[in-house]
Amino acid sequence: MLTKPMKKIYLLLTVLIALTPTAKSQCTGSEAAWILGPRNGLMTNTGQLWGSVTVNVGTVGTMVNGRPIYSNTTSTWKGLSYQSLFVGRALSTAGSNYTYFKLSTPLDSNQIHFRVDNIRGDFLNWETQRVRGYLNGVLVNADFKDPVNGAYITGGNTINGWSGTTSLVQSSMRAFFWTAVDSVVIQQTSFSDWIIAELMAACNYILPQNISSFSVNEIAGGVKLSWKNASESSALTTMEAERSSDARHWDLVGTVSPVSANYEYSTVDNNLLPGINYYRLKYSFTDGRIIYSEILKLNRADRGNIQLSVYPNPAKNHLTISYQTTVSKAVLYDARGSAMSTLNTKAGVQQINCSNWPPGSYFLVIELKNGEILTRKILLQ
Repeated sequence: MLTKPMKKIYLLLTVLIALTPTAKSQCTGSEAAWILGPRNGLMTNTGQLWGSVTVNVGTVGTMVNGRPIYSNTTSTWKGLSYQSLFVGRALSTAGSNYTYFKLSTPLDSNQIHFRVDNIRGDFLNWETQRVRGYLNGVLVNADFKDPVNGAYITGGNTINGWSGTTSLVQSSMRAFFWTAVDSVVIQQTSFSDWIIAELMAACNYILPQNISSFSVNEIAGGVKLSWKNASESSALTTMEAERSSDARHWDLVGTVSPVSANYEYSTVDNNLLPGINYYRLKYSFTDGRIIYSEILKLNRADRGNIQLSVYPNPAKNHLTISYQTTVSKAVLYDARGSAMSTLNTKAGVQQINCSNWPPGSYFLVIELKNGEILTRKILLQ
């Protein structure tokens, strides 16, 4: 029989074990992937996160032949699983050259962070990597964590390799942004000729396995938010749609009670803001958990009159795609990045026969005349 002191110790250990984070199951492989271009040698490339968020990666400046290299890795840190879009040896020499990651929708530090790897600090190749995140062109502050092999920060956002590191033992550090960001720039402030960086996507936060679709569409007098859940926990109590003008401060649009998996939920925002409107879903559970969806962006200011329309979605045998302005490029890709159909770039309505395509996720990628990239996820049943 346990004495009272022993009982207290036993209860304390029980609580500590319950609170200790354990590594979640490793990523499924679909959280982050390169969907456009070969794995090396290009100035730019396109990746995706969770099958819906497009990441355009590129380097401004001249690169050495054969650089950069694009790959995917998985890892576990602080008890959570991550999959990364890895860019190696992208030119970032001090000066006007830099490497950028541009997100199609803003994401916060619950969903992504950046890890700058393989920083040397020895006298042969002193390296410093400046990391800057932006939201709508405004600089976002960052916290730097997990210094490895003596890495340290100067100037508020520049990661330095310790002077004792070598080509075999290198420094690294992670950057977590204070608010959501829609672009990140990594740049050398020394005279090394490359960077090695990873966009780390958290596999356990955005419910990729639960939310089968989420869209926002402007209608007369407002915006309609629509979504479906592939599965629903009995502990789910409410779903709240939220809107923001800055991806930091959120206002409630509407509250919806769960009905069943695959039910088509919707709510309408009748108080549109001028310019950019951000939207997300907030899931609340009986055990106190709160989980957020990805953030969708509706830009009323620079959308012009493209008026992109894709229907039906989900589709079965055919797709109708229309846009009311001429574009530079429009291609349908499967989830592995293979081009399934190249569309006419002229304004108008197009019919796509997809009856022979296998069921799954597809992506419409449109490049506008001003260089902006638009993406739409399409589900084929």
